[in-house]
Amino acid sequence: MEMSRACASTTLFLTLAITISGCGKGMGYDQAADELGVSMAAHLKTQPPVSDVTHFYSYGLDNSPGLWFSVTIKGSQISDTVTHQLYNLALDDYWHSSAKIEGIDIRFYSSDEPPLSGQDNSARVIKQYHFYRDESAAAKSDDQIRLEQEFGPRPTQPFTPPT
Repeated sequence: MEMSRACASTTLFLTLAITISGCGKGMGYDQAADELGVSMAAHLKTQPPVSDVTHFYSYGLDNSPGLWFSVTIKGSQISDTVTHQLYNLALDDYWHSSAKIEGIDIRFYSSDEPPLSGQDNSARVIKQYHFYRDESAAAKSDDQIRLEQEFGPRPTQPFTPPT
């Protein structure tokens, strides 16, 4: 009888744990999304004002898939126009891909005060842009509406049934 209760308790615990773990809005690793981050970083690095780019692809059970970029601009070329053009270049790359990315965060730094590895660099950010894609038509961001008007509908992934 005690063994039966222990098994029932363990089964209930595991069932709850599995159910709760499925409640996150994130997902597992997506190679196309990771490759998009690599491609976007490489494209940004080719731009004359840019001296360095690093990126990070975030994903997981509790995270919506997203790309984070740190872009270092040559100090003499920093302007709102330059940062906005680089942001639009990144959005263009994203928009023409079918990678499943829910958000992009781009932080711009000056080559005079570049980001330091492993440290909080928030005080060094000269400009920051966010783009978050929302599937809800009622909650579309200004950027998403602008991109749809400029580039048309975004390509979609073909449906693949769950395994």
